[in-house]
Amino acid sequence: MQPFNSERLYYRPFRRGDAAAAFAFFGDREVMKYSAYGVHETVEHTAGALANLIEMNRQHGYGLWAVIERATGELIGMAGLAKFDADGVPELAYRLRRDRWGREYGTEAACAWVEAGFSTLGLSQIVAFVEPDHTVSRRILEKAGLRFAEQRTYRGQLVDCMVMERPDAA
Repeated sequence: MQPFNSERLYYRPFRRGDAAAAFAFFGDREVMKYSAYGVHETVEHTAGALANLIEMNRQHGYGLWAVIERATGELIGMAGLAKFDADGVPELAYRLRRDRWGREYGTEAACAWVEAGFSTLGLSQIVAFVEPDHTVSRRILEKAGLRFAEQRTYRGQLVDCMVMERPDAA
């Protein structure tokens, strides 16, 4: 999959040199509050995580990518689709630097990745997991077209499983 744009954002695979910029969100306890993987304590932790994301992208042709604000050229977050579970259904995930919250970037990124997942990658289904009290993220997922399917335990936490089937699959 090739890098692509949405209205205000640019999405590309992470690079090893992104660790310091990515630590601005991966190392922020508030940003990572709902992450099953927890906050990164050091830039080295982030560098290791990026190495894993780079490998995931190499294996699958897509993954969790860097989100670049087109107006500034700054790396402001991560978004994409990743196969975390053995069932192999791609999961939509995103994180944005706190200073970019409230600008609808999360919705823009989620919608862009849902569209790319169905149109570019030809996926039949996309899932996302959100903690029941994380109302902002749930609204973002609903705006992107995902709907509540069930509650389940995911990585030891009770979560709402949100699902979207490819629109033309019916």
